[in-house]
Order: sequence, then structure tokens, then C-alpha cells
Amino acid sequence: QLISRCKPFIQRDAFLVVHAGLLPEQLYQDPLHIQERNFFLRPEQMELRRRYLDRYIVVAGHTYLGDSPTFTEGYVNIDLGAGYGKRLGAFCLEERTVIRSDGALFKYNQSI
Repeated sequence: QLISRCKPFIQRDAFLVVHAGLLPEQLYQDPLHIQERNFFLRPEQMELRRRYLDRYIVVAGHTYLGDSPTFTEGYVNIDLGAGYGKRLGAFCLEERTVIRSDGALFKYNQSI
């Protein structure tokens, strides 16, 4: 019952947080309609430099890209390999920081 009440994304400040990302055709979809594919997308299936509605940076995980978060103009990847025995990453919206489970901090320095 808890899962059925969860929202498929969160839109706050300059960020849109979703499980795996958005398809290129969803970048101007308003209102946004999350599909099952949005939970399984890989970066090569997305436009990582374009922002959602030209103003929201997409924050997602699902795909391990390395031990540090990936920052582009329109995309932040916080999957740091927890599913592979590595580290967990969390994005702090207020601080615009990714916190890795070993305590390392990574600041999102792109202009917003």
C-alpha cells in the first residue's frame, strides 16, 4: 500500500528527481507522465545536457557510472554502485550536494 501512494517524481527548486531519468520526448512534456521505461532508462537513451522544461535539472540513479556522481548541465547521476557492493549516493537538494555513504561530499557547481 505504501508503494501505491508514492509519487513517481519530485519537482523542487531547480530539480526534477526521478528514478532513472527522462526520455528525450519527455523533456517538454507538461504535465509529466512517467512511464515504466522511466524506471529502467540508461544514460545513452537520454539527452543529458537538456533540462526538463528548460529549467529543471534531472536527478536520477539506476545506472552506475562511477565512484563519483556525474554532473552535466541537465543531469545529475547519483548511482554510486551500491547494487554492486560499492557506495550509496544521496542528493541534498538544499545544499546541492551529493553525499556518498563513506562521507565524501560532491558539490553540484553548474549554474542554475
